[in-house]
Amino acid sequence: MNKTRFISIGFGLLLAVLVLSSSAIADSNKGIGYQENSGLVTITTGNATIIVQTRSGEPMFQYFTNDGFNYTIIFKQLIEYYDLNNDGAFQYNETIPGVPIFTLMSVKWTFSGFIADVDENNVVTAVHFNFTSSTVMNKFYDSLDMVIAAHIFLYDTTIDSYTIEGGTELKFDIIINSYPWMKTDSNLALRFDITPAKGAKVSDCHGKPIDTNTNTTNMEKRVEHKENQVKQRINIQAGNHEGYFAYANQSRIRTTTQNQYHNAPVNASISTDGKGDLSTFLSFSHFDQLIYDPSIGSTTIEETSTSSEGNTTTTVPIAFIAVLISTVSIGALIRKRINN
Repeated sequence: MNKTRFISIGFGLLLAVLVLSSSAIADSNKGIGYQENSGLVTITTGNATIIVQTRSGEPMFQYFTNDGFNYTIIFKQLIEYYDLNNDGAFQYNETIPGVPIFTLMSVKWTFSGFIADVDENNVVTAVHFNFTSSTVMNKFYDSLDMVIAAHIFLYDTTIDSYTIEGGTELKFDIIINSYPWMKTDSNLALRFDITPAKGAKVSDCHGKPIDTNTNTTNMEKRVEHKENQVKQRINIQAGNHEGYFAYANQSRIRTTTQNQYHNAPVNASISTDGKGDLSTFLSFSHFDQLIYDPSIGSTTIEETSTSSEGNTTTTVPIAFIAVLISTVSIGALIRKRINN
């Protein structure tokens, strides 16, 4: 059962606990450990090690538990498409002729540095960092602006109805601006590829098995989400571990005709390559600015079967995350600098 606590999010307290560093190491015995080396970020907790890298252009998230369970998520593509069957989800036959698929291998990223929340006992209770697109080597998409803003918390934390498990789950906001829409009535799909641990079983949010040894490439199937639940999951189980790629069934979008963000539905579809890997396509309606927050994490079978009655979860407003995104981007709110 995860330890939890309440946190006041007053602006003065925020200034008091933020720590900014371009490349820092924290003692994992004092909460969350973190380090960056040439675009490769390593996060450590008492339960897991998470590596995030963008060296190839494609953002890669690698998850390891202390006893060897692992899996990998790669953010691969942006695909503009027509929703021909009106199911709200992407299928390959809905791609638009003449509109190129955008692969993230053409992006060069810049690392922001870390922001760490430190409590009165000098324990690191949260770590935040960004990767921002600095160069897009594709003439059709050179105006595209993207940020991946990652967050991990020591204690269970809820953001905009999305609960993040303390010490085991990394949330990463995807912020997209100035997407060069080729059509006025199309949707956009974000593709994530999942490589499970060897021998792992994969299932959808209902626990229904997904056969990754069958090739369904270009035959994507819509995922039926759990009702009345914001957080949806693709599960990866091996032994007593269950890893997951989690995503919200809603996004925050803004258009040129709207001054404020509003929630918009998100649908998912999946296909498998017959070699053990799974592709997940998350679909979004037209936008000028998008904020979306999937996550990766793991639990043990014992944890998932244990009642969480009595647990208290910290609730953080989405505005707090917006402040952190802005702060990491401009390098403001410096409390103290940690040297290697």
